[in-house]
Amino acid sequence: MSLLLFDVDGTLVLTGGAGLRALDRAFEKRHGRRGAVAGMRLHGMTDPVIVRDMYAEQLGWVPDEAETSAFLADYASFLDEEVAGSAGYRLMPGLTEILDALEGAGHVLGLATGNIRAGARLK
Repeated sequence: MSLLLFDVDGTLVLTGGAGLRALDRAFEKRHGRRGAVAGMRLHGMTDPVIVRDMYAEQLGWVPDEAETSAFLADYASFLDEEVAGSAGYRLMPGLTEILDALEGAGHVLGLATGNIRAGARLK
């Protein structure tokens, strides 16, 4: 038996940009600016680090834990809408069959992701 960990974005699913749109909407809601993630490279980053970097780049300061948590709550609510309406959302090809086969072979499956829990569940 082995423990096998998977990332969410680009490994299990493609969201068609839903996460980026949700980040932008949360930033616009809180600070009135659109396009906050434009040009940022987000691969391999955790959601809290993405928020920190967005604030640093857009506002010139780093949010505290309370601000980060509030932002991520807004992000999750927008992500729910964005995933539901994303024409580009899809499971990776063969994913269900591969996961079923691995689990059937006795492997323990889990996530190792930078997504917040709510974001991972929504995706």
